[in-house]
Amino acid sequence: MTETPIYLSRYDHSRLRDILDSATCANPAHGLAGELGRAIVLPAHARVPATLATVDSRVLIENLGTGEIREVALVLPGHSHPADVAVSVLEDLGTALLGCSVGDVVTVPGNGRATSMKLLRVVQSPLAGAAARLPVN
Repeated sequence: MTETPIYLSRYDHSRLRDILDSATCANPAHGLAGELGRAIVLPAHARVPATLATVDSRVLIENLGTGEIREVALVLPGHSHPADVAVSVLEDLGTALLGCSVGDVVTVPGNGRATSMKLLRVVQSPLAGAAARLPVN
């Protein structure tokens, strides 16, 4: 999916591992398993950067082939979001964006040809927002 390192909060890593271990993910060879295996898991006490695409974040992406810019929400399977913006972490695009930082370019397979997408901005990140409200020790 992407060649640069990806970073996951311990919370997201745990939730995603649970999905892969459950019947929700019918294909055990799904790309998400590989991404989790190569992810750098942030220490439990670390703040999640506001520039990191996490589960439940809304991000602005650009299709580098067409120049189209759109906003998507990275969601867990079965979680409700407006259908026009929801992208499951089990979909190729969701898997590719998960754990990336602003400026990263990911390659998304599909319909016989790959598409390059650039993460332009994290519009909303619940984990980063929650971390910003915590006191620094």
